[in-house]
Amino acid sequence: MYKVLLVDDEVWIKRSLRKEIDWPSFEIGDVAEASDGEEAYRLATEYKPDVIITDVKMPRMDGIELARIVSRSMPEVKVIILSGYAEFGLVRQALNERVIDYILKPINRQDLVTAIRRSVDEIGKERKRREQDFRLKTLLDRSLPLWTEKCIYDLLHKELDEDKGAELARMTELPLTEEPHAVLLIKGSGTLSAEAISAAYTRARDGSRTPHLILPHFQTEREYLLIAPFQGGSAAAYAELSCRIAAIRQFLSDTGEQVHIGAGSIRAGWHELGASYREAVYACRQAALEPDGGVVLYAVRFGRKETSEVIEQIKTYLESAYREPLTLEGVAQRFYLNPSYLSRLFKQVTGENFIGYITRIRIEEAYRLLMHTEMPVHQVGEHVGYENTNYFSKSFKKVKGFAPAECKKLFR
Repeated sequence: MYKVLLVDDEVWIKRSLRKEIDWPSFEIGDVAEASDGEEAYRLATEYKPDVIITDVKMPRMDGIELARIVSRSMPEVKVIILSGYAEFGLVRQALNERVIDYILKPINRQDLVTAIRRSVDEIGKERKRREQDFRLKTLLDRSLPLWTEKCIYDLLHKELDEDKGAELARMTELPLTEEPHAVLLIKGSGTLSAEAISAAYTRARDGSRTPHLILPHFQTEREYLLIAPFQGGSAAAYAELSCRIAAIRQFLSDTGEQVHIGAGSIRAGWHELGASYREAVYACRQAALEPDGGVVLYAVRFGRKETSEVIEQIKTYLESAYREPLTLEGVAQRFYLNPSYLSRLFKQVTGENFIGYITRIRIEEAYRLLMHTEMPVHQVGEHVGYENTNYFSKSFKKVKGFAPAECKKLFR
């Protein structure tokens, strides 16, 4: 049913309209009244009429101004103007405010009936269109995730030609053709959800909403794929990837969820997405073998060029953090590597064992301080990360061939 608001400062006109019009025939079940434009607008904000039938000349606010305000604040409301003035200027103003009709007094009943019918028909069409739009949106909201999953599945598993692959990539709404992406496979317990992973990923990016996709892995409840962009050069990109995974895993751990995470290599373009996915699957299987949950970055654990870059990152870290208490286990955890694997890898890439590398950095800095400053031996030892002066002296002598206390005597 529809609602109508009659606006006129003449009471008899409103009574006449109530009596002369067969309102139920238009499916109008409620008719309210106001005496001027100001009262009408105040009532309209509460009453929510579908049609306003208003006079032009009224105190406080006339019908043209009422139509202007209503057209801006309640554009779905239809306005019919009744007027005893046939002035062209008034008619033009009314038409500018998108009124349904401008009817001259004395009112021709058939003209008013036609205007009311037109108003009701337009409202009915608009309501039907809104209902159709809502149903369509609801259908799209339900089907879009399934369609996106289908597009991603095809990109990950099928051999596609250039046109088809590019089309599917666009449909995922990820910038797959513009930015490098990586695929992560996250495996947890039965309580793991896409919502929890999305919250963890957003938190890992300090709240920024970077485009990403999270979808079930073969519709299982405990495994999800996370596909996200990672920018920058290779070394910087893998450093970022490590940091993001650390934050994701920590957030999920805070919620009581222990997960295994396998990360595929960062690859450019939709053509490489399938390779990153296969790497993520393999890496996640390896991560499941780690005690208490684990993380495996395929490029770090199994790659070649990327492996050297990660070792370079570790060397850079050690050169800046040598004053801190460093252990193989702590550094391995920081870079998501197994300690024994890091030990072998470090030796393989640098030709020097992990502890020996740290010791050499510390001793070289200690030698520099002893030669160029007046710092006593115990302070130098503390400065480069040795809490025990005797142990520092033994380490120094083992590397340099003489004790730190003899340094200034021998070379000054």
